[in-house]
Amino acid sequence: MPKFFMPPEKLGERVFLEGEDARHLSRSLRARVGEKVVIADGVGNDHAYTIVGFTKETVELERTGISRSEGEPQLKVTLFIAAAKGDKTETMIQKSVECGAYRIVPFISQNCVSRPEKGKKTERWNKIAHDAAGQCGRACPPEVSDVVSFDEAVREAALIGGAILYEHEEEKFGTYIRRLLFEEKRGELAFLIGSEGGFTEKEVEKARAAGLASLSLGPRILRCESVPDFLLGALFAIAEEI
Repeated sequence: MPKFFMPPEKLGERVFLEGEDARHLSRSLRARVGEKVVIADGVGNDHAYTIVGFTKETVELERTGISRSEGEPQLKVTLFIAAAKGDKTETMIQKSVECGAYRIVPFISQNCVSRPEKGKKTERWNKIAHDAAGQCGRACPPEVSDVVSFDEAVREAALIGGAILYEHEEEKFGTYIRRLLFEEKRGELAFLIGSEGGFTEKEVEKARAAGLASLSLGPRILRCESVPDFLLGALFAIAEEI
């Protein structure tokens, strides 16, 4: 069932989808009168609507019910992802949203080949997050922030609490996560994910000094674009949310 997003103050018994959402529903999906759609209000509710009419640029909907969204994990995970070359950053954002990330913060580390300028990619990144959230049934699209420096990413991640992912570490991911979730009862975590070249030893030392743990995801070296899927899948399995 197609899913869209609209602030709660704009939702009523009858609403009109406009712009790109209306074009996507009527032209790309070729929806017809009588078909069902869902609009999430961004505060945890899914509003069920039936299509009752079309104009050239709008789709008219009539509400049939409201229910609590089940698309959001209880555990809030902020992913700090180092900018990667080509379209890998966009892939990481898309998969992070699909797998349940709460927020995504791109940053630039020493080994980044791609170095996007502030303000250049943010709109596109959030469009990717918006589309991915609708496709996978999230309650609201996670925010993708503007790109920050490595130092800024470390400071912000340390305020939340979590780890930098570093392939040379020996502390087991599962042991660390179980301690945070079940002993310390953490409800929010942050992770720093490196680019194709990973992190330098100096960067890892800086993250540790800020209070972050340094963890390996196992003996296999993963491509940077594979890490969000692997990390979030393992994390939500341990948290018993999948």
